[in-house]
Amino acid sequence: MRFILGCPLSTRIVNMLSELDLPPLVERIYANVTYLSVKCLHSSYLAPHFPAVIRTSLDPDAPRLPLRPGGHNLINAVCNNLRGLDITVLEEAAVPGLPPWRDPLPIVPFTPTSKDVPPLLQKQLALETIAGVYVIPRRTPHLC
Repeated sequence: MRFILGCPLSTRIVNMLSELDLPPLVERIYANVTYLSVKCLHSSYLAPHFPAVIRTSLDPDAPRLPLRPGGHNLINAVCNNLRGLDITVLEEAAVPGLPPWRDPLPIVPFTPTSKDVPPLLQKQLALETIAGVYVIPRRTPHLC
């Protein structure tokens, strides 16, 4: 802000914020966390614990959760923002599966053989091993 406005070091931050029409940093943090909270409330798989904390804190009759003091302040600010916006966030109906890079690896058993075993038996053991491999089918990508 000092660089943009060309202000000396003695200029107060509050004056620069009002000159640039910017909210204080704390309000910006609370706005970002409120946005994240709405996103997590809609898609609870993003952070399974956080939406439960927010939903419980939005209910005035629910008992207070054991959080650290800073956590209480943040959750209270987020809940106040959500109440002030007067919005109802619906939970996502379908939970998407794992992304392709998080698919579990296939389970491949190994059957050791030796050169002393006849080739026909080696081939049979190899085919049995191949037939017993559990392969997870890949999802086809959705084309837009």
